[in-house]
Amino acid sequence: MKKNLKQILPENHYSEVIYTGTKLASKFSVKDKTKTLHCHDVIYQVSCPDPNCDATYIGETGRRLQGRILDHAERGNKSHVAKHSIDLNHDPPSYDDFQIIGSGYRSNTYKRKLSEALLIKKYRPSLNLQENSLFIEAS
Repeated sequence: MKKNLKQILPENHYSEVIYTGTKLASKFSVKDKTKTLHCHDVIYQVSCPDPNCDATYIGETGRRLQGRILDHAERGNKSHVAKHSIDLNHDPPSYDDFQIIGSGYRSNTYKRKLSEALLIKKYRPSLNLQENSLFIEAS
């Protein structure tokens, strides 16, 4: 390419040919997809595993989802989900009963909690007993 340009262009014209190779990684993803259980900074929804119950709960966590699932499954926990399963003698939720409904908050707690509050307001899950999920102090 450089030889051909030299023959065509005048002698006093300087030209630089720069070639950047295409990396194989640009053609496809080289990283494995993160397993749902290892995702963090997410908003999740959990459904009661009992087939005759339509109770749901929406929550948020900055931790790995796996840890939050274990919190909700523990019988001694004060979680609304755990309380529901104890009170109605339903099985505790398993991994299959959880789904991520919001992600990409990258440790931005304010946006994550605000999004959770808006989703709770929109979907009105039966196990979310609080009136407000986020307190915003007026200035």
